[in-house]
Formats: sequence, structure tokens, C-alpha cells
Amino acid sequence: MKPNWGLSLALLCAAGAQGGIVRVTSAEDISYGLRIDWTSLGVDSDVLTRPVSTPISAAIVATVSLPSETDLVRADEGDSWLGDFSLGTPLVWTNWDPGPLRFEFDHPIQAFGLHIQPNVAGDPPLPSFTATMEAWDAVVSLGSISASGFLSWAEDGSALFLGFVSSGADVTRVDVSIIDEFSSPIDFAVDGPVGAEIVPEPGVGWLAPLPAGAFLLLQRRRS
Repeated sequence: MKPNWGLSLALLCAAGAQGGIVRVTSAEDISYGLRIDWTSLGVDSDVLTRPVSTPISAAIVATVSLPSETDLVRADEGDSWLGDFSLGTPLVWTNWDPGPLRFEFDHPIQAFGLHIQPNVAGDPPLPSFTATMEAWDAVVSLGSISASGFLSWAEDGSALFLGFVSSGADVTRVDVSIIDEFSSPIDFAVDGPVGAEIVPEPGVGWLAPLPAGAFLLLQRRRS
């Protein structure tokens, strides 16, 4: 198995952060056993009465909700939703509510991520946005990550991915939100989240004691 250098560097950074989280840019980096399948909750345009509880693994249940009294809505790319997810992707929409969309887990996890995009009209042609994800343990915030993107309505799988790895298996809540190009909170949709209870270190366990600088030097020599 080829070592995943991007994930390994994220793990090194997270380990040195003592309770912090580090952003990852690909679902493949953190998709180890945890996944929410929105199709199990209904079909396109179904209203999901809050709070919504759904398995994220055989042993973990996620409760998904908005802090307000708003119910979530199931959507499918290409039917009730037009955006940059792959055509036919099952989604959950915040139903005109800017959120944050909250995920609470009945067992701590270490990594979490999803594709996300806002519900905006076509002016300007490629509106920009910024998505934020904040991780919590049972008591305090472990930190937040943000990423910016553009919306093109291409239905080509280019929706922004937002995800993190924590320094420990300690995450019991994740809050997700978006602001538009005018810095105003806005409603949005997400695909089925992925994650991990414990993130493996594929083929690079011997690198764990090294500082990030030494890791990068080794990577450069190997390439």
C-alpha cells in the first residue's frame, strides 16, 4: 500500500497541536469506517423532522439538527438541488436556515468531513463563499477550520470538501456553517459525511516521532 503522505503530515500536525484539529482536503484521507447515508432517511424533497438520528457506523449514531426549530430537507443533485455535487448525489439541505448544521455523536470520533455548498442565486456568475467547521469534545471547542470556494452549478463533483483530523479520538460534536460573498450567513446543502473513530497511519508509523520539517525532508528525498 502506498503511504498517504498528506494524511500522515496532517496526523503529525494534529499530534503536535495538543487538542487541536488539522484540515484535510480530500474525503479519501479520512474515510475509514464512518459514513452517513442520507438515502436511509427519505427521498428527494422529504422533510426530516428534527432531530434526525442516523447510524454513522455499526456502533455509532449521529444526531443531526439545527439550533432553531427548522426541519431539514432531503435533496438530490439534479432534482430539487442544482449545484456542484455529482449528478444524483443524496444531500441534506438546511431548509433556508443558515444553521449551523450540528452533528452530535454518541461515541467520540477522530476525523470528519463532507462536501458542502451554499444555496445562492446566479449573480455574480461564480459567487464565492466560505465554509467553516468547528469540532467540540464533551466540554470545549477543539478548534475550527475554514475553506473558500466558488459555485458554478456544473453538477460535476467539484463541490468544496471540508474535513479535519483531531489529535485524539475526542470529537463528540461538529458544527458546520457558510457565509456568502457578502459575509452573510446562508443556507446550504451537504452530501453524506465520512470519518473515522481512529485514523490509521498507513505505512508511516515510524515517522511519528519526527518533527514536521524532518518529515517534509524525507518526503522530498523520496520524490
